[in-house]
Amino acid sequence: MPGLSYANMDFILRSALLNFLIFYLILSYNIACQYGKNFWSRMMEMPEWMTFLVETARVWFKAPNFHLPPHQPACHSVFSFHYMWGAGRTHGETVEQNWEFTNGAAASTKMMGLSTQASTLEDLFGFHDWCRTVHRDAFEAFNSALWETAPEMVSGWEKWVHYWESCQHKDGTESLFELKEKVMTMQEIWRKLAKEELLRSREGVEVEREDTPSTFLLMGMEIRESQCCLTIDVKAVANPTDAQAIDFLKRQTALVKRIRAFRKLQCTYMPNLRHFLTVAQRSLWDTEPECNTEAIQLFMPSEITDKSTRMRACAVGLPVVEEELRMGEVREALHALRQGLRMHMIMNRFRLRHCIGQWMLTRGQGMLCQVNLKIHKAKLRYR
Repeated sequence: MPGLSYANMDFILRSALLNFLIFYLILSYNIACQYGKNFWSRMMEMPEWMTFLVETARVWFKAPNFHLPPHQPACHSVFSFHYMWGAGRTHGETVEQNWEFTNGAAASTKMMGLSTQASTLEDLFGFHDWCRTVHRDAFEAFNSALWETAPEMVSGWEKWVHYWESCQHKDGTESLFELKEKVMTMQEIWRKLAKEELLRSREGVEVEREDTPSTFLLMGMEIRESQCCLTIDVKAVANPTDAQAIDFLKRQTALVKRIRAFRKLQCTYMPNLRHFLTVAQRSLWDTEPECNTEAIQLFMPSEITDKSTRMRACAVGLPVVEEELRMGEVREALHALRQGLRMHMIMNRFRLRHCIGQWMLTRGQGMLCQVNLKIHKAKLRYR
């Protein structure tokens, strides 16, 4: 029966709203995008004494900000509190957010009497509410300036937003807040290339093998990324512990095995490569990859600067396949770099405004260092 899985939630919701006069109803739920489907048809099946009278346009389904990113991109703006009329700085996680600063008072309050405990917790929650107070002066000044400088643009934007707010849960109206540009990621390009390779195999154009040009190139790109990550991690630890040293050795051993497997495939897809290498490069090619695995050169097609030499050293079509994969890698790295920079800015701003005391400042600095490390890795991958 459709909607049976939400029967318990429907009953809890209706029981909580009994005998209330409802003008606006905002339902914050981790899976609001699924729960909102057929919501009104399920409400019609509820007992008459449990029905509530409220316009469908005044019922909103939203997902808390922390739980929203794993959803599909189509859900991000439609079910986000950020783009909801009257939501302000609401994020839907306030119930769980309170735990972070009240847990520290647990050891003290559990020994108190009931009245003292209630008074102490009330003070804590009151302080938290005061910290979340948003002053409207800056917003009103900004809004007034917009109306003075570009009234037609603001008026048109308001009409556009109001229309989207009234239709977003009904007819799948496109969001005004989503980027229209569709960027192919590395995985999408890999899937596209895999389909093309499958078609060529069916037509007998390509020799059937367990590995393909795209898997060979992806192996090399993954090895190169692992080398960069290992180099950064080794440099980040000046005096590694025994456990860290063992972890580095294990990663180096895994890299050696992967590089050996890559070299075998390289003889198939780049059979003439050795003839075009310099004497120094040939010595690197012939040496077993055992020492300094992070710096071993892989000799990918893109590392051969001369185009004619690259075409003669590689199998037919291999440089073109790598170019497509590299474009996807660049897009992903650039996206990760932008996201990391935005995260760093927001975290640093929050730390400066709200973190006090040595413990909070030290923890905040540690989190910033982790973000900086991700930014550095994305930067190296982009280069």
